[in-house]
Amino acid sequence: MNRSRKAQGALEFLMTYGWAFLVILFMIGALAYFGVLNPSRFLPDRCNFGTPFLCKTDQVAVRAQNTDTVLATVINNYGSSIFVYNGTFTTDSAAITGGACLICLDTNSDGSCTNADQNISTTGGAFEWEEGKAYTIVTNCPGAANLGSGSKIKFIFNVNWYPGSSSIAYKQTGGGEIYSAVQ
Repeated sequence: MNRSRKAQGALEFLMTYGWAFLVILFMIGALAYFGVLNPSRFLPDRCNFGTPFLCKTDQVAVRAQNTDTVLATVINNYGSSIFVYNGTFTTDSAAITGGACLICLDTNSDGSCTNADQNISTTGGAFEWEEGKAYTIVTNCPGAANLGSGSKIKFIFNVNWYPGSSSIAYKQTGGGEIYSAVQ
Protein backbone atom coordinates (compact mmCIF):
# COMPACT_ATOMS: atom_id res chain seq x y z
CA MET A 1 0.00 0.00 0.00
CA ASN A 2 2.87 2.34 0.68
CA ARG A 3 4.10 1.87 -2.88
CA SER A 4 0.81 2.92 -4.41
CA ARG A 5 0.80 6.12 -2.31
CA LYS A 6 4.26 6.99 -3.58
CA ALA A 7 3.19 6.26 -7.15
CA GLN A 8 0.05 8.36 -6.75
CA GLY A 9 2.10 11.26 -5.32
CA ALA A 10 4.59 11.05 -8.17
CA LEU A 11 1.80 10.99 -10.75
CA GLU A 12 0.07 14.00 -9.20
CA PHE A 13 3.37 15.87 -9.13
CA LEU A 14 4.01 15.14 -12.83
CA MET A 15 0.46 16.08 -13.84
CA THR A 16 0.51 19.38 -11.95
CA TYR A 17 3.89 20.51 -13.22
CA GLY A 18 3.28 19.01 -16.66
CA TRP A 19 0.25 21.24 -17.20
CA ALA A 20 2.19 24.26 -15.95
CA PHE A 21 5.01 23.40 -18.36
CA LEU A 22 2.53 23.13 -21.29
CA VAL A 23 1.01 26.52 -20.41
CA ILE A 24 4.48 28.11 -20.38
CA LEU A 25 5.31 26.56 -23.77
CA PHE A 26 2.01 27.83 -25.18
CA MET A 27 2.73 31.35 -23.91
CA ILE A 28 6.23 31.37 -25.41
CA GLY A 29 4.82 30.13 -28.73
CA ALA A 30 2.19 32.89 -28.74
CA LEU A 31 4.80 35.57 -28.00
CA ALA A 32 7.02 34.29 -30.79
CA TYR A 33 4.09 34.13 -33.22
CA PHE A 34 3.14 37.77 -32.60
CA GLY A 35 6.74 38.97 -32.98
CA VAL A 36 7.39 39.96 -29.39
CA LEU A 37 10.38 37.62 -29.22
CA ASN A 38 11.78 38.64 -32.62
CA PRO A 39 15.50 39.26 -31.95
CA SER A 40 15.92 41.57 -34.96
CA ARG A 41 13.73 44.15 -33.19
CA PHE A 42 16.41 44.52 -30.54
CA LEU A 43 19.43 44.73 -32.85
CA PRO A 44 20.79 48.26 -33.39
CA ASP A 45 21.00 49.89 -36.79
CA ARG A 46 24.45 49.46 -38.29
CA CYS A 47 26.49 50.48 -41.28
CA ASN A 48 29.63 48.35 -41.65
CA PHE A 49 31.95 49.04 -44.56
CA GLY A 50 35.46 47.78 -45.21
CA THR A 51 38.48 49.38 -46.82
CA PRO A 52 38.50 51.96 -48.37
CA PHE A 53 35.05 53.16 -47.24
CA LEU A 54 33.90 54.66 -43.97
CA CYS A 55 30.15 54.82 -43.37
CA LYS A 56 28.55 57.43 -41.11
CA THR A 57 26.09 55.36 -39.09
CA ASP A 58 24.07 58.39 -38.01
CA GLN A 59 23.48 59.38 -41.65
CA VAL A 60 21.69 56.29 -42.96
CA ALA A 61 18.04 56.26 -43.98
CA VAL A 62 15.97 53.42 -45.44
CA ARG A 63 12.60 54.55 -46.78
CA ALA A 64 9.58 52.64 -48.04
CA GLN A 65 9.60 54.22 -51.49
CA ASN A 66 10.81 53.13 -54.93
CA THR A 67 13.05 56.18 -55.53
CA ASP A 68 15.75 57.27 -53.12
CA THR A 69 15.10 54.12 -51.04
CA VAL A 70 18.43 54.06 -49.19
CA LEU A 71 20.57 57.08 -48.39
CA ALA A 72 23.94 56.45 -46.73
CA THR A 73 26.83 58.88 -46.30
CA VAL A 74 30.14 57.19 -47.11
CA ILE A 75 33.67 58.65 -47.03
CA ASN A 76 36.73 57.62 -49.06
CA ASN A 77 39.05 56.56 -46.25
CA TYR A 78 41.75 55.04 -48.44
CA GLY A 79 44.42 57.72 -48.01
CA SER A 80 44.38 58.84 -51.64
CA SER A 81 41.86 59.16 -54.41
CA ILE A 82 40.25 56.03 -55.84
CA PHE A 83 38.22 55.22 -58.91
CA VAL A 84 34.91 53.41 -58.40
CA TYR A 85 32.75 51.60 -60.95
CA ASN A 86 30.28 48.71 -61.30
CA GLY A 87 28.48 48.80 -57.96
CA THR A 88 25.76 46.44 -56.76
CA PHE A 89 23.27 46.99 -53.97
CA THR A 90 21.21 43.92 -53.07
CA THR A 91 18.89 42.66 -50.37
CA ASP A 92 17.12 39.43 -49.56
CA SER A 93 13.79 41.17 -48.95
CA ALA A 94 10.96 39.70 -51.02
CA ALA A 95 9.48 43.20 -51.40
CA ILE A 96 12.40 44.38 -53.55
CA THR A 97 11.67 43.10 -57.02
CA GLY A 98 14.67 41.22 -58.35
CA GLY A 99 16.66 41.93 -55.20
CA ALA A 100 18.82 44.59 -56.88
CA CYS A 101 18.76 48.37 -56.69
CA LEU A 102 20.22 51.09 -58.93
CA ILE A 103 23.03 53.03 -57.24
CA CYS A 104 24.40 56.50 -57.72
CA LEU A 105 26.72 58.78 -55.80
CA ASP A 106 25.00 62.05 -54.99
CA THR A 107 27.52 64.55 -56.33
CA ASN A 108 25.34 67.67 -56.17
CA SER A 109 24.21 67.18 -52.52
CA ASP A 110 20.49 67.27 -53.23
CA GLY A 111 19.83 63.92 -51.51
CA SER A 112 18.46 62.22 -54.59
CA CYS A 113 19.65 60.28 -57.63
CA THR A 114 19.49 62.65 -60.61
CA ASN A 115 21.10 62.76 -64.04
CA ALA A 116 23.87 65.00 -62.67
CA ASP A 117 24.98 62.28 -60.24
CA GLN A 118 27.38 59.40 -60.89
CA ASN A 119 25.52 56.18 -61.71
CA ILE A 120 27.77 53.34 -60.55
CA SER A 121 25.25 50.55 -61.28
CA THR A 122 26.25 50.42 -64.90
CA THR A 123 29.44 49.39 -66.66
CA GLY A 124 30.23 52.97 -67.65
CA GLY A 125 33.51 54.71 -66.94
CA ALA A 126 35.14 54.93 -63.55
CA PHE A 127 34.34 57.82 -61.23
CA GLU A 128 37.16 59.49 -59.28
CA TRP A 129 36.48 59.74 -55.56
CA GLU A 130 38.90 62.10 -53.80
CA GLU A 131 40.45 61.21 -50.43
CA GLY A 132 38.30 62.24 -47.45
CA LYS A 133 35.37 63.28 -49.64
CA ALA A 134 31.94 62.21 -48.44
CA TYR A 135 29.20 61.22 -50.86
CA THR A 136 25.70 60.04 -50.24
CA ILE A 137 25.04 56.66 -51.79
CA VAL A 138 21.51 56.86 -53.17
CA THR A 139 19.66 53.74 -54.29
CA ASN A 140 16.44 53.28 -56.19
CA CYS A 141 14.90 49.89 -55.41
CA PRO A 142 11.89 48.61 -57.37
CA GLY A 143 9.16 47.44 -55.02
CA ALA A 144 10.56 49.25 -51.96
CA ALA A 145 7.21 50.99 -51.46
CA ASN A 146 5.97 47.59 -50.21
CA LEU A 147 8.45 47.54 -47.30
CA GLY A 148 6.79 47.63 -43.90
CA SER A 149 7.53 50.78 -41.92
CA GLY A 150 9.46 49.97 -38.76
CA SER A 151 10.68 46.60 -40.01
CA LYS A 152 14.43 45.95 -40.19
CA ILE A 153 16.10 45.21 -43.50
CA LYS A 154 19.68 44.43 -44.57
CA PHE A 155 21.31 45.69 -47.75
CA ILE A 156 24.66 44.54 -49.14
CA PHE A 157 26.76 47.08 -51.06
CA ASN A 158 29.66 46.01 -53.27
CA VAL A 159 31.66 48.16 -55.63
CA ASN A 160 34.74 47.66 -57.78
CA TRP A 161 37.49 50.20 -57.23
CA TYR A 162 41.18 50.79 -57.82
CA PRO A 163 43.69 53.29 -56.39
CA GLY A 164 43.98 56.59 -58.22
CA SER A 165 47.74 56.13 -58.62
CA SER A 166 47.32 52.85 -60.55
CA SER A 167 45.16 51.38 -63.29
CA ILE A 168 42.14 49.12 -63.55
CA ALA A 169 44.54 46.18 -63.68
CA TYR A 170 44.78 46.57 -59.88
CA LYS A 171 41.03 46.55 -59.27
CA GLN A 172 39.58 45.45 -55.95
CA THR A 173 36.12 44.86 -54.58
CA GLY A 174 34.96 46.64 -51.46
CA GLY A 175 31.77 47.57 -49.73
CA GLY A 176 29.74 46.55 -46.75
CA GLU A 177 26.30 46.18 -45.31
CA ILE A 178 23.56 48.42 -44.01
CA TYR A 179 21.07 47.09 -41.49
CA SER A 180 18.41 49.60 -40.55
CA ALA A 181 14.75 50.13 -39.76
CA VAL A 182 12.49 51.24 -42.61
CA GLN A 183 11.12 54.75 -42.10
